Amino acid sequence: MLILGRESLARWLIHAELRDLADTIWFSSESGTFVAGSSDPAALRRLAERLHAAFHDRALLSRLLTEADLD
Repeated sequence: MLILGRESLARWLIHAELRDLADTIWFSSESGTFVAGSSDPAALRRLAERLHAAFHDRALLSRLLTEADLD
């Protein structure tokens, strides 16, 4: 469930805040592993920086999860 949550949050961030990355980043999470890939390292870095910020700031993570209304 946690892995699906991470991928869902990443997909939502791309949809809501990083729209220019929508066609650049792909996901292939399974078996307990979160996987995001791209041929553009800068795109992955931007997503990783946003996820890192959220996972290390409880207030930001809470706000993002509320806005995303994830299951």
